[in-house]
Amino acid sequence: MIKKLNTTRVFWAIYRAGEISRVELAEVTGLTKPTISFVVERLLNHGLIIQTGYGQSTGGRKPEKLRINPAGAYFIGVKIGNKGITGIVTNLLGEIIQEERIFWEGETRETALKKIEKVIEKLLKKVPKPTGIGFALPGQVDYEKGVALSAHNLPFWREVPLKEVITARFGLPVIIEHDARAMAIAEKWFGEGQDLSNFLYIKIGQGIGAGIMLMGKPYKGFKGRAGEIGHMKVTDDRSVVCTCGQTGCLEATVAGKALPRLVDLFDSALPKDFNVLLLKATNGEEKCVSFFKWWGELLGRGIANLVNIFNPEKIFLGGEVTRAWEFLEEGFWQGLKGNSLIALQEGLEIKLSKIHEKAEALGACAAFLEEMQDFQKFSLLKGEENDEKEA
Repeated sequence: MIKKLNTTRVFWAIYRAGEISRVELAEVTGLTKPTISFVVERLLNHGLIIQTGYGQSTGGRKPEKLRINPAGAYFIGVKIGNKGITGIVTNLLGEIIQEERIFWEGETRETALKKIEKVIEKLLKKVPKPTGIGFALPGQVDYEKGVALSAHNLPFWREVPLKEVITARFGLPVIIEHDARAMAIAEKWFGEGQDLSNFLYIKIGQGIGAGIMLMGKPYKGFKGRAGEIGHMKVTDDRSVVCTCGQTGCLEATVAGKALPRLVDLFDSALPKDFNVLLLKATNGEEKCVSFFKWWGELLGRGIANLVNIFNPEKIFLGGEVTRAWEFLEEGFWQGLKGNSLIALQEGLEIKLSKIHEKAEALGACAAFLEEMQDFQKFSLLKGEENDEKEA
């Protein structure tokens, strides 16, 4: 137990530092030099870290520098999206080694599972022994059982025993995450959230959801379903019917699926196709520019509730609708500032995620890193059950 705790502590100290000496490791972790030497040799033998040269000496031998071996472990991440499946392989540092995509074409639950298996099979040809397979899923999920319950934009995606099927088929550990939370996890590990303790990741596509990072950890709630902000009630208009069966939801009011209704409310003469609207705004058509500003204000009003509740340092944005951010931004800030406490706006930054195009799949990979911060779940060492030595 102590050996595993020490190994985990040293590994993550090296991961966070980027490059570090044994002397520096002892200072950072508080462990003795003999313990550091034992653990470092162990990590070197397992191929999880490598020696990178020598640092500056203050007298005597130059200190040997250590860093994470990118090839020390690999992860498969799979995004289930409205248009199809995206699968990636990443190394231990989140660098994408391979990517595969397959699009939906009139699927049933069974054919969808076959396509998922096909994507994973292709990825396994590149990396035959990954640590595990992570999934980023839309809609409702039973995280305890690993069952995808439903996704409003995917009628065939109902009661899918994903974890059971994939574990049986490939014999690898499986982690299932909600897509927006996976995006927040990706931002924490591989994006601009690495030095932040409290931030939100808002995904705005056909639907809208949030990944919530509190005190450096993804907040999941009682049954893993936290972040369903698309179903906050924001209007009493009973004509705004949501796919969840309720009325007045944020998603039905301002997400991508609400575009036709929003256009009718603003100016029914405008096109109802997002790409056409964006092109016209880019070309300077004033009414389209004004429409996006108004839409941004509506989005900002909805997100203001989250600012009041969570007081985040930053809000990252991703999803299809954020392609129009340059036209949404001004209105978004107006809506947010007009509906949140001034004190909570101080220092708040809102940024487009630089990794948003791959964030779901990256987060599905990073979910393993997130889990393995717990020393009891640190599973990168092979054969340690036969290693009885204690540091």
